Amino acid sequence: MGIKQVMALLIALAIVGGYALVQESAQDAAPISSDTFLYSIRSRDVSLVEITHIGDTERFVWDGQKRSWVFDDHSRAGVSEYRWGGITLLLEGPKYERLLKVDQVDLGRFGLDPPSTTIRVGLDNGDRFALDVGITTPDGLNHYVRLEGADEVALVDRSWGDVLVHLVTEPPYATE
Repeated sequence: MGIKQVMALLIALAIVGGYALVQESAQDAAPISSDTFLYSIRSRDVSLVEITHIGDTERFVWDGQKRSWVFDDHSRAGVSEYRWGGITLLLEGPKYERLLKVDQVDLGRFGLDPPSTTIRVGLDNGDRFALDVGITTPDGLNHYVRLEGADEVALVDRSWGDVLVHLVTEPPYATE
């Protein structure tokens, strides 16, 4: 084998090795797959949102006649579009960082027995589900969240839970 053939072989090996290295790095940096949602619904199907946080509850319903969201109480006051805009999109399905398989006994250590916040969602077809929101993770980046009845606890971005809790701590009344 001549020097030219050896050089050609080394160049070919370098190209193949470089390609393999680039492909491996690309796999490590791949975006999170779309199957990392705790659940998935369509925002236009949401007809009821009830949030209870440390004993205080706010309940919102879609008023078909007014074609807007209102407080579900005697006032039937409208919600602030500025504050409400995007809430049903947040409820379409929170993306999670990680799922933890837990035993019912372990729920307390995640702030889920009892939860500080419970979010109930009703859909046009009559289906209902609830989410329990626990404490934040030690790094402060996520909330522990559990779909009612599930054996898993999800780590959901803290801002998701904070926005929903804010609807109770500072209700989004519309300004005239």
